[in-house]
Amino acid sequence: MSARQLEFSGVPRPFAVGDRRRAGSTRPRLIWIAAALLAASLIAESLAQSPPAATTTEATIDPSWVVPAKAAERDNPMRDKPEVAAGGQKLFQRKCRMCHGDATHERTNRAPDLASPAAQAESDGALFWRISNGNPRSAMPSFSGLPEQQRWQLVLYIRTLVGENR
Repeated sequence: MSARQLEFSGVPRPFAVGDRRRAGSTRPRLIWIAAALLAASLIAESLAQSPPAATTTEATIDPSWVVPAKAAERDNPMRDKPEVAAGGQKLFQRKCRMCHGDATHERTNRAPDLASPAAQAESDGALFWRISNGNPRSAMPSFSGLPEQQRWQLVLYIRTLVGENR
């Protein structure tokens, strides 16, 4: 069989060493490798420039997240039962700690320190409203799915955080 017949028969034709048409060029591979290295260095640089984790004074309550006056005036029906704050602590560990932190878990950048004077200055009704409604602009989820009693327990527990060094 001639080389021309082999070419059209579907049988692969042997190629000569250095025949780039058959072996494939290494240039596209080098371009992909260079692009991958450039992308990796840009990612590494951007990670190195990302801001550090928040300290206890950096994150504050979003000023555009306004609590309605009527909600802020609500009284905590469990105010006279400080013993139920232990239930609020359990809820806090399960639902809030990953963002707001505690003695063993650091806060995230966007979550305010609930032991801060600004958070403690909020009324019980305001805290209850914030827990119930959440704030999508700051990734704070709504906990309206929790029974009302448990949300008030969270408020009681938040009140026990005064002066904690977290």
